[in-house]
Amino acid sequence: MSSFDQLLSKLSTRLINSQGSETSQCVSEVIAAYGDYCQADRCYIFEFNEDLTSMSNTFEWVREGFSQHIDDLQNVEQHDLPYFFATMRNDFRFVCPDISLLPDTAKAERDEFEREHIKSVLCIGLVAKGRILGFVGCDKVRQQYHWTEEDIQHLSLIADMIANTIERERTHAALLETKRALELANQQLTQQANIDGLTGVANRRALDERLATEIRRAKRQQTGIAMLLLDIDDFKAYNDHFGHLAGDDALKAVSQSLAQLVKRGTDFVARYGGEEFAILMSSANA
Repeated sequence: MSSFDQLLSKLSTRLINSQGSETSQCVSEVIAAYGDYCQADRCYIFEFNEDLTSMSNTFEWVREGFSQHIDDLQNVEQHDLPYFFATMRNDFRFVCPDISLLPDTAKAERDEFEREHIKSVLCIGLVAKGRILGFVGCDKVRQQYHWTEEDIQHLSLIADMIANTIERERTHAALLETKRALELANQQLTQQANIDGLTGVANRRALDERLATEIRRAKRQQTGIAMLLLDIDDFKAYNDHFGHLAGDDALKAVSQSLAQLVKRGTDFVARYGGEEFAILMSSANA
């Protein structure tokens, strides 16, 4: 087994076994190990946004003595480096042994590489499910370098591993987000099912469930329960005289007053039905 095969086996095992926050550390270790192996001066990962119109440097390894650029390579727009973006989208790779030989249409790219003191650069796309997510790249700063087919093949294998890892993490994150959204939706549905739509206090269904729970708790703890049943006097006459909207306002006002009066977390206010309300309270003595 060649030294690269040994390295690839070690790195792939590391990535496959990584989980959650550990994965980022593993990816950093992978680009560091490969950068050192291929004697690059920098090794890095960029990730594209959803519509491939901007990219950000998300991982960077730099050989000792060379400058880092990750902080100033965030949200790089397509119009900043149009030749590079087009090449990566079309070919999934960017191979440049000598930046001075870039065409005139790549002036922006040449200027950027010169700013970073890059003499040779190799970038391979991170492709998963037929879609490019970003790229992994290597720079030569000290001297120009002619990238061989073996160099390209090796970095392509590293890119495949990293792309699969990024896709796995994105899928996992999407599943977690979907799970959280479903949990929130279920909480909202449960709340809607248990809240009286007019007054905003608990409804009869919620009262029945809470009463059953409090009875079980009272039995276990040998405590008492008190339930107050209240109704609004002459509500029908008030409703008939002032109208249903005024009656609704009266129900809201009464429910708000009752809710404000109940201070303890164990006490519970509900609309029992019509103009009737209930207050459930735990009590040391019935």
